[in-house]
Amino acid sequence: MYVLSNALKNVLRNKGRNSLLFASIFVIIVTCGVSMVIQNASTKIIDDYKSRFGAQVLIAPDFQKVFQNSSPGEASLPRISQDQQKQIAGSSHVKEWSAIASEPIATLAAAKAVDADAKENMETSGSSIQSASGEGAAPIAQLLATTNLLKEEKFSTGVRSIIEGSAPQSDGEVLISKEFANANKLKVGDPLDGDSPRGMDSQGKANRYNLKITGIYGDTSSAYPAGFPAGLKEPMLNNRNEMYTTFNTVLQNYTAKGSEVADLKISYILKSPDLLDSFKKDVEAAGVDLRKWTFRTDLDSYNNIVKPVESMRGLATTFLIVVLILGAGILVLISMIAVRERKYEVGVLRAMGMPKRKVLAGFLTESVALTVAALLVALPIAFLAAKPVAAALLSSQNDAYTNSSQAAQPSASNGVVIVGNQPGEGSSMPSLTSLDVSLDLNSVLQLGLLSLLLAALASVIGIVVISRFEPIKILSDRN
Repeated sequence: MYVLSNALKNVLRNKGRNSLLFASIFVIIVTCGVSMVIQNASTKIIDDYKSRFGAQVLIAPDFQKVFQNSSPGEASLPRISQDQQKQIAGSSHVKEWSAIASEPIATLAAAKAVDADAKENMETSGSSIQSASGEGAAPIAQLLATTNLLKEEKFSTGVRSIIEGSAPQSDGEVLISKEFANANKLKVGDPLDGDSPRGMDSQGKANRYNLKITGIYGDTSSAYPAGFPAGLKEPMLNNRNEMYTTFNTVLQNYTAKGSEVADLKISYILKSPDLLDSFKKDVEAAGVDLRKWTFRTDLDSYNNIVKPVESMRGLATTFLIVVLILGAGILVLISMIAVRERKYEVGVLRAMGMPKRKVLAGFLTESVALTVAALLVALPIAFLAAKPVAAALLSSQNDAYTNSSQAAQPSASNGVVIVGNQPGEGSSMPSLTSLDVSLDLNSVLQLGLLSLLLAALASVIGIVVISRFEPIKILSDRN
């Protein structure tokens, strides 16, 4: 008991020396704390991102390989059939897949497309844009069939949102725009029938869609695409005439006629970019000739978050190691100087019969007391300092990654199936702009244990140096 009480009193007696030791421990704890908080937060973000998102696969025709692997005069653009795409979707390396098909609507029963009347007036005056049609009448609206409405670009980015009712869940259900509903005085529960000029059978019968409105969406974007001539009206180009239904609603019409959806895009998300080679084998097993296709993962999206955070975690880890090495050296040096100054005290205690282990216990108690005090003061400061430091590091890593990334996008051609997003669709995940740092119990325990080990190491090395001398030698040197 005497050893402990005397050690605590010595903390206050030797204020100058202990203040220097306290300051050193305080700085080490703060710097290590900031590094550990950033490191732990980065690890959580990377693990969370990898568990929730994957790497999108982009598959595009390789025109050079197409001509190289085709007979003269027989080169044709390769396609991946719908059955093959479905088989690929069942690959064990695919985290998830989504599809969207666009079906033009040429006629609507008991309804008119937005701007249809305005276009008729323009045609009368001869100032409208002539619409091109594939088969039959010119389209006036679009029916978009998707496997997951929330993953559709405009809904996932918040440009569109459901303001009434719900998204289509069953076949034959449809979601329409607020403007289309107001123009035709439609509400949730009303029927909506339309014909598509595509997919006509031998009798010239078009695809008929008998739909039921289950929801209405709002759109914050402009009605027409950028650059569209002001004052002109074209229902097909007015995005308020876009309607959403389930993927199977459109697919079953084509399947019944033995044909395939003309405008179809399927996107595959791999569990990890590293699985691309294994995924290629699954694509080949589905009957796709790999010699005519190029594959790449959408590393722009995947790395947009992961790479800057991984770089920041690496910097934090490196900084932590450097601080620990330098800090341990400084603490050992200060401790050895302090113990040499107290060599006479050690000699007296040993001459009085105090065992070496009790002398060591006394010095360790002083170091632990100083460390605990520094820890209590440094922890909240480390937590507060971690936020601006993390923000600055993340910003610099984002800039560095943006400047260094020059990923090329695959090219697309009309009539070519592209599995994945086409260039320019902007589906990349936005880069991380903030880091949610927190000081959890695990971080506190790690930092506390690390600090105590450093203090103990510094004290033990100093004591070991002094304990090599016998008490009589220490006292005689003093005299």
